[in-house]
Amino acid sequence: MEQRIVQLNGHDTRVYVSGDTGPACLFLHGFPEHGGAWSGLMERLSAFRCFAPDQRGYGISYKPSDVKEYAAGKIARDALALIDLLELDRVHVIGHDW
Repeated sequence: MEQRIVQLNGHDTRVYVSGDTGPACLFLHGFPEHGGAWSGLMERLSAFRCFAPDQRGYGISYKPSDVKEYAAGKIARDALALIDLLELDRVHVIGHDW
C-alpha cells in the first residue's frame, strides 16, 4: 500500500492506495479514524483498485477551524473531487461511522 498527497478542492489530502487493476473502491472512514483504518481490508482486496482518503479534519489532511466546513455536502464534494482526480468512471463506495 502506498500513500499519496493530492489536492482536493484546493487542500492537501492524504490518500492510501492499493491495487492496480480491477474495479475501483473508495473507502470513507468514520469518526475519529483516518484512511489508514482501512489498510487491513484493502490489502485483502487485491483484485480491486482501492483508495482511502484522510477526510477533512483527520490524519494528514485539511483541518478547517470553522465547523461549517465539515458539512456533509462539503465532505461529499471532497469524495467527488477525488473520483474526478483519479479519472474513475465508476466506483464502489464503502464507508462507516459509529
